[in-house]
Amino acid sequence: MIGIGLALLLTPTRATGDAALPQITVRPLAQPPTIDGRIDEAEWAGTVRNVGLCSQHNMELGAREAIFWVGADAANLYLAIRSELPPTGDLLTRGVPDGERDVIAALHDDSIELVVHPHLGATAGDRRYFHLIVNARGAMFDRSFDEANPNNAISTVWRLKEWQFANELADGWWNVEIAIPFPQIGATAEDLEHPWGLRVCRNWQREWDQSRWESVTAAYEDLPTMPRVAFDADAPVVQVLGLRAEGKPRIALAVGNPGAAPAEVEVSLSDTWSRNPPAEFTRTMRVPAGGREEVAFEPPHGGPEGAHRTVIRIARPGAVFPLYVRDFSWRLERPTERWTTTREDRQAVQLQYKVYPYYRKLKARVAIESLASRDNVTGADLTLVKVGGPEPLARARLAFQDFAAETILETPELAEGDYEVRVTLAGEGVPTEPVIGKYERRVFPWESNALGLSERVIPPFTPIKVEGNTLSTVLRDHALSGAGVWEQVSSLGRPLLKGPMRWRVRSAGAQAPVTAGRLRVESARPHAAVTVGSFTADGAEATVRSEWDYDGMAKVRVTLAAAPGKQIEGLSLEVPLDEAQMPYMHACGDGLRFNHAGLTPGGEGPIWDSSQANRTNIVGTFYPYVWLGGGERGVAWFADSDKGWSLDDTTPTVQLERNGETLTLRVNFITRPTALDQAREFE
Repeated sequence: MIGIGLALLLTPTRATGDAALPQITVRPLAQPPTIDGRIDEAEWAGTVRNVGLCSQHNMELGAREAIFWVGADAANLYLAIRSELPPTGDLLTRGVPDGERDVIAALHDDSIELVVHPHLGATAGDRRYFHLIVNARGAMFDRSFDEANPNNAISTVWRLKEWQFANELADGWWNVEIAIPFPQIGATAEDLEHPWGLRVCRNWQREWDQSRWESVTAAYEDLPTMPRVAFDADAPVVQVLGLRAEGKPRIALAVGNPGAAPAEVEVSLSDTWSRNPPAEFTRTMRVPAGGREEVAFEPPHGGPEGAHRTVIRIARPGAVFPLYVRDFSWRLERPTERWTTTREDRQAVQLQYKVYPYYRKLKARVAIESLASRDNVTGADLTLVKVGGPEPLARARLAFQDFAAETILETPELAEGDYEVRVTLAGEGVPTEPVIGKYERRVFPWESNALGLSERVIPPFTPIKVEGNTLSTVLRDHALSGAGVWEQVSSLGRPLLKGPMRWRVRSAGAQAPVTAGRLRVESARPHAAVTVGSFTADGAEATVRSEWDYDGMAKVRVTLAAAPGKQIEGLSLEVPLDEAQMPYMHACGDGLRFNHAGLTPGGEGPIWDSSQANRTNIVGTFYPYVWLGGGERGVAWFADSDKGWSLDDTTPTVQLERNGETLTLRVNFITRPTALDQAREFE
């Protein structure tokens, strides 16, 4: 049963607008449902049944119907969601599964969204909770949150791998069934002794809405507003059957008792229409062993001008946690027009484009994966037109491969004004109306001039100075090696490296000796400088060119010379940092609010690599930015892209390793056998 720590939950948690948060008690199932996407009511009879999800727009139950079930056994959390389909009987599913990568497109599809917190209220041990979004194709966007990690609570690396998901579209409904094994979310038998947090959401398209279990507007990761789910092996099972019948309010529910002894429950229903006094219904029910009792309440209704606020509370006498609590508003009359499907086919055609007026080019990508008639598409016509203009300014014929096409169009110089990028599909039975994207060309006063460009060193920055192999910028000195990298860097008079930076080259299955060349200063001016170094290793030759700015940033370009018949298996740069001066770390991917920003990971040996770092759209193992340092000093490495690199699919590009007083930052540019038949360049 439930521990004494739940006494505080005897009074239902309150949410915004004085609405009680949903609370349910789940009885472990003796026989789990079959996860096949069909939602057999008999299979889900032992789970808690709920009717309706609250619209994001007004926190009333949405006009589009939804029903959901929540259950569990000793090993899995079970959920089923049945939601209304549009008159066309289909869904928007533009996102397609992509291995273990997050599919951002799933966020813009009809989807199910869950937040599961099996460790709610924990102050030690595993404190993670989990957020996932999945569309009808199984394309998923998932992540975990760790309350115990002050440096970076979010992990986009986490994956819900071993789970069951099945769905079908039938009889006007989208039926979804889910089973989440407890080990996948770090849940143990002990976690069943306290309530969990659970959000159940349906994301709708045509028109867009996010609907949820609770009637409160809050971020999905907001823990205080999460509905609560408790587990009790002796609990009766509550199922809400409906809210309306024959055009009238009729709040119907059932209480089942799978146990071997009779169960007594107290039912309290309250319904308020508009500003009328509440109509109330209470009953104490004695449910026989193995039995089921139903009850219905028909409150008064004053017409479509007002909404109902319904409060359902079901509990066992003297119990700490209720069997069922839900406090919500809803309207009896449902609008006739609940969907906007006239734009469906155009929404199913994805048009992505960029206009580059300086280069006089238009780059476009068209995808038709989610178009119902995609197999009939024989091509498409892409045009750029000036709004109100007589003729297209540029045109291309698109041929699709794997239901996608890309092209780059040459355009004339675009005068200021409004333009449209249009795609018209060809083929029998395909949409005939063009998909249109808009572009506004504005000519700004600062275009095509030198305003803001200066070679002046702006105080408090100081001019660059070069003496021998030492290049100095504001508050720091860089001692450079013949290999084009740093032998040492001092900031505010304090050295940051434990030894020189070094190139690592792997050739013929072993580490090859690296021989540095001679440093050359190509240019040195107060605001900018260029230094050039080089190195050789087992027949491979490289030039390392650094372009310095007066703020201390160096843009480094490495060129591997062509060596026909030669290949190398690895190329890395190692930066041996002074451990004592690197207490903090910032690793930044391609998103906001999910990057590591805090203490440098502890431990000896390998302590971190970029496979552990968060990302969304970055493809492969590339990672763009890592900073290590303290309150006044630090070293940052960053790159725009992995163009010119040669990477396998598994080796992290950035690695951290601690050995005593040395913290080594390693950047891997080549991680697979790579022929040097032609020159290779990267930055």
